[in-house]
Amino acid sequence: MQEITIYESDFPDALSVHDYLAEKLSFPSYYGHNLSALADCLGDVDRPTRIVVERVDDDLWDERPWFGRICRVLQRVGLESDELEVVFRR
Repeated sequence: MQEITIYESDFPDALSVHDYLAEKLSFPSYYGHNLSALADCLGDVDRPTRIVVERVDDDLWDERPWFGRICRVLQRVGLESDELEVVFRR
């Protein structure tokens, strides 16, 4: 199983998370770097993959709402996919 870890504190903006996931999961070159494109590409993951999100603090989400939105997409697609598991840790 492929495992990818997202350390919340490592990403200054949404684009950096999109870039990281696109690279690690080999998204197509036309990947749109937005939440809809993220959901679509995550839904196409065809090998067992675990994404671990290492969160810093709930309060940080208030300052960085974009990270919370990305996490909600990860969580939703993870629940729908047979190949994708999403784990949140602190």
